Amino acid sequence: MFLKSQHLLFGTPLAILLGSSLALVEPAQAHHSVTIDGTNYWCAGETHDPDKNNECDLSVKRLTNVPEDLFRGLSNLQTILLNSNSLSSLPKDLFKGLSNLQTIRLNSNSLSSLPEDLFRGLSNLQAIYLHNNSLSSVPEDLFKGLSNLRTVTLQVNGLSKISENLFSSLANLQNVYLHNNNLSRVPEDLFSGLTKLQGVYLYGNSLSCRPILPSGASFINQSGQTDTGTLNLPVCIEVTLEFSSLTIDESGSSNAATVTAMLSRSSSQATTLTVSVNPEAPATPNDFTLSNNTLTIGAGATTSTGNVTITAVDNEVDAPDKMFTITAAASGGNGVGNPADVT
Repeated sequence: MFLKSQHLLFGTPLAILLGSSLALVEPAQAHHSVTIDGTNYWCAGETHDPDKNNECDLSVKRLTNVPEDLFRGLSNLQTILLNSNSLSSLPKDLFKGLSNLQTIRLNSNSLSSLPEDLFRGLSNLQAIYLHNNSLSSVPEDLFKGLSNLRTVTLQVNGLSKISENLFSSLANLQNVYLHNNNLSRVPEDLFSGLTKLQGVYLYGNSLSCRPILPSGASFINQSGQTDTGTLNLPVCIEVTLEFSSLTIDESGSSNAATVTAMLSRSSSQATTLTVSVNPEAPATPNDFTLSNNTLTIGAGATTSTGNVTITAVDNEVDAPDKMFTITAAASGGNGVGNPADVT
């Protein structure tokens, strides 16, 4: 026989008298209210039930913005669902202090950019879902320090470029979803050192070359099988422009610099680089001369033959230092892309 209280307060422990013992039974879960634009939403935060995740589900709420302090005080949250809203941007400290987070869903919004520090300090994070947004690029350090991250989804975003170091600190990364974007090439060493990587999804892009995968990883297609289309592409080869000097004088012995080029690995085809120099105001094309504009790297070689010489012209006009941007367009090389511009 037992007696129990007749009046319960939500979130208050329930007292049960059983025999001569008094036991306290904690509620399965306490709830917290978060406020967005004057509207309150229930958000499960702290829990005394170890079998339940601390989850805050704000998906499909037609949200257009969220305040920076939205999750303030909910330090035990493990899962945040903000997917399927109309968010176009996020405050940089939105997830600050949520060191127990394991999953963040931001997919199916209208995000066009992300703060570089958005996920900083979330060392227990295991999955980030960012697919179905409008991200043409993401910051190089976006995932820095997320050593437990296992899954990243970035498909269907319109991505046109990816930094070589985007995933470099993700020692436990297993699956990367980059399919159905606007990528024409990716850095050859994008996945270098990721020994636990299993699946890379790159189908549905317009790739001319592919990255190198670590042992044990595979390119996967939409059917979950080996993506032979990506696998059969040549490996991407990077080009670097090198200069004898980045500063030249209008007169004297230091009035010229030579430009050469180097490949990260040899190509089976010869590569031609067409070099151009673009002055930045107040500089003009009359401030320099170009000896020629072509560099050639032979098949099987990694360095260019000959060089391009840029010579400053002493026009006897006293002016501040002038800046020039040197670019080069690559052609012919199998898997060779254009080098980065140099100023």
